[in-house]
Amino acid sequence: MDISIPLYAGAEIVSVPATGHEECNCTKRDGDKCEFKAVVVRSLNQMDVPMCGVHNGVFKRGNEVCVFGAQPTVTNKMEYQVTSGIPGQIECDCCDGSLADIGACACDMEGGCSVDCKYNNQEEKEELEVDDTSFIYHFLMEKNEGAVVTMPRIITNIPQESERVRYQTSVVTKRPTDGLLALNTGTWDFHFLHWQLVMRGLKFRIMVLPNKAPAGTGTGGMQDLDPEVIMKYHSRSTFSYANDAHTFFIRIEGAEWGLAPMGLIDCDVPKLAKRFAEICRLSEFGYYKQISDIKMVARVPIGDVEFYDGMNYVSLKFALKLTKLIADEKRRNRVRRDLIAGHISRFNIRVLTPLGLIKGDCIVVDGLAYDIVYHPENLKSELKTDGWCLATMTRHNPYHIAVWDTQTWVNNRNVLPLAKQIKDLDNTIQDLVDSFNAGEVPDWLMLGEELHDDSGLPDYERLSQLMDKQYIRWQAHGFDIRAAQNLVFMATNGLIKRMERNLKTKPIRYYKKTWTRMSNAFLAGVITRESLIHMGNVDMKGTSPYLYHDMRYGLVMNGARFRDTYSLHGGWDLDDTVKVILIKIWSSDPNRTRMMLESGALDPRCPVRNNQEEATPVAFLVRSPNGPGEYSIEALDPENWMDMPWHAFDEELIPVIDLVNIPDPQTELVKGITITGIPTSLVHTGKPITREQGLEMIEAQRYNPGIGAICNCLMNWVMTMGTSFPPRMLALLEQMVDTTQQLRDPVSFQAITEEVNNLYQQMVDQVVAGDLRVDGLLAIAHPIPEEFAEQMRSYMVPGRFSRFNNYFGFKVDYLKKEVLLKSMQMRHPLPLVNWTRALNVSNESKAWAKNFNWRYNAELKMNQTIWTHRDEEKNPFARMHFEMMRSAANKATVAKAVAELREFGGNTTYKKVLALWNHIVSVSPGHPYGVHDRVIFQPGEDESVMHVLIEALNWMGQGNGFIVPDAEEE
Repeated sequence: MDISIPLYAGAEIVSVPATGHEECNCTKRDGDKCEFKAVVVRSLNQMDVPMCGVHNGVFKRGNEVCVFGAQPTVTNKMEYQVTSGIPGQIECDCCDGSLADIGACACDMEGGCSVDCKYNNQEEKEELEVDDTSFIYHFLMEKNEGAVVTMPRIITNIPQESERVRYQTSVVTKRPTDGLLALNTGTWDFHFLHWQLVMRGLKFRIMVLPNKAPAGTGTGGMQDLDPEVIMKYHSRSTFSYANDAHTFFIRIEGAEWGLAPMGLIDCDVPKLAKRFAEICRLSEFGYYKQISDIKMVARVPIGDVEFYDGMNYVSLKFALKLTKLIADEKRRNRVRRDLIAGHISRFNIRVLTPLGLIKGDCIVVDGLAYDIVYHPENLKSELKTDGWCLATMTRHNPYHIAVWDTQTWVNNRNVLPLAKQIKDLDNTIQDLVDSFNAGEVPDWLMLGEELHDDSGLPDYERLSQLMDKQYIRWQAHGFDIRAAQNLVFMATNGLIKRMERNLKTKPIRYYKKTWTRMSNAFLAGVITRESLIHMGNVDMKGTSPYLYHDMRYGLVMNGARFRDTYSLHGGWDLDDTVKVILIKIWSSDPNRTRMMLESGALDPRCPVRNNQEEATPVAFLVRSPNGPGEYSIEALDPENWMDMPWHAFDEELIPVIDLVNIPDPQTELVKGITITGIPTSLVHTGKPITREQGLEMIEAQRYNPGIGAICNCLMNWVMTMGTSFPPRMLALLEQMVDTTQQLRDPVSFQAITEEVNNLYQQMVDQVVAGDLRVDGLLAIAHPIPEEFAEQMRSYMVPGRFSRFNNYFGFKVDYLKKEVLLKSMQMRHPLPLVNWTRALNVSNESKAWAKNFNWRYNAELKMNQTIWTHRDEEKNPFARMHFEMMRSAANKATVAKAVAELREFGGNTTYKKVLALWNHIVSVSPGHPYGVHDRVIFQPGEDESVMHVLIEALNWMGQGNGFIVPDAEEE
């Protein structure tokens, strides 16, 4: 019997009953036997779990769906049986009740469970833990904590038995099972947990709770976790800590409080709380050794520390060692090839050592004498190891297209005018249309700003690289992209998804962020010449003395210039990214020019003319994120400034700016304001964190306001008042960011919370006194608290944010209605399509092609339901899970389709796929432009139906290259 069901990792089929099974509540029966065939699967932990080969292990109730049960036995004081057909719903023989939730036996028996029942409401003992400590289970689990309903994230190698069963079912079904959702993080791993806990045989369970969660049904809003809940989990933890978003409770069996069981040594000093992120960090590559096995050196070259802070160097040999542990052989070989060829060279790195944590970005350099070269400034001594080293690396691409963001244009709206923003939006969409008309897909759809923060969370919001490969492969063989309706659809829909990602409909329809690529600009990581020369031994002979970009390293600056602009960019370092925007400058006021030079905002090498006609091309640098006056103006090579990788270069769209109209640099803006300072109550002991201090850290986060409200306030202030600061401030933005993200001080947090009200009150006072106008939609998108918004309601008007929002929505609708709907019409007149329609295809092959297309289209549509769950999910790990699950399901479907085609063999395979292509592009009264071609162009893991079609078209002489020999007809 040929059974095809999706198995979770490590499972195997151990029996396939040939006569059906009895335990089925359905109508398709053959006498006393169900016609549905059962498959018994052996799980990771050797428990036999029955699954339905017909229904792919998906259990549903209904007349036509198999809901068979099974009777596994656990010999620990009692027996139980799975009677509902859904693993995890367990009946308790000793009390005739049912296990309603983890840790709660909802039995009907008076007095509850008997003494011998292991479901006795004792949370740590209510179920047997699975003895499989080599595998890390990672899942979300719905949980009620008093009035708060939350979805804690669990990371463990000792799941409870019902968790294991539900986890495995969730992996198979790719959906939540009884409140548990298995998480898939793709190729990213918990390297610290793997090496320091799993490989040492330690049994652990980590619960990650959001600091704020939706309140219970009917209450609305967000609510802090109950202090009693915090105390319950903290009291039984080996270690607990919190950041501004989540609280982590770590329990290691048999371990006392502290980090010593994990091989870590902590020291209570500022920023220690931030270092704890290494415990649960996800990263791409990891390498574990004793300190004596890794050659590291701290290098202190000449020059200021700003030349080197944030950048490290890694030898190619050592980087290749990290890739050896990538489980997937094909991915491992691909990464190694890219490293050797220099296609990828910039990474974010973390190295836990007995000296401390080395962190920042790194450049991979061939021929480096040491494994790792770092500057002492990059060594953080708050967290150390007890003798071992763990190095992890994650790619940090040195180049991206730049996109418009509200914060940057609000702070610099005279430099970045509305007319340019509108024209960039028009050109973005027109470029897409023009590319399609030329039979191509624009390169910029494959590039974008990536998530790069300290969470270690990978970014799966970009278009699939697999789809990019489909574009490239199809066009490389001489085929017009317009012939591939699904590739055109996916490219267009990918842009729409980006643009609509931040669509809001309440209280009115608006876009919190408006995705528009920025012309004459790019985004890059920054690095200094001195760092490359003195730390990385990179030969810089022949390179430009001006600002320039290198695809291996990023944006290269002179160290002195980087140092001089340090405070202008909020204290930047070499692991930051910066928007590089091309503008032209001139000056109508020599005094203004002098001030800009003295403040450091203007590079002394920039020639500044006194007339607009002779304006000088320069680079306007803005860090992401940025505050008012955070920028610098850098000189470009006068001979080669156009060689910079400006995206969507258009000389007519280069803003020509009088220095008088550029905002004052931040060093000038702060001269007229009063900084009162952030109060603190912290006293650091310099010793390891005690259990009491751990609880204080967690409880302090209940008062952490985050930085969002302050950023919203400053944006509304600048939009109304111009680029400036309120007259009185607690601190500048950078210091408040550090306080909310790195400290654990409730006094500081409370002061920042009160600062929001203080700043808005100053805004109200100035709006009323000066009869000023407030952008009403910006006040909604980046909300002003209602009590202050009400005082300014009569001053609110449609401003720049409102006007561009309306135009942006109009363009999104245009894309949906005009461009997207024409994706099938584009292929209609193409020579390749007309040639295909003229093929002589037998009626038998036509019927086969129609059935093939229908079957696999239906399967791909079923996989699409996973994406619906992703769009509805707010938890980033759950969103990532659904993305990976849908991708895995689609790859499995494509692999099955390709295998069916390959099974024909030889030229028969080619004839079949050509019949499929003929069926798709042929017109009929019901399908005047043919039918959708997703089955052909859906990407797979290794190859897709498109690859077979390319072979067949080349076989028929339609492509521009032969890629397979002409096989003999079977």
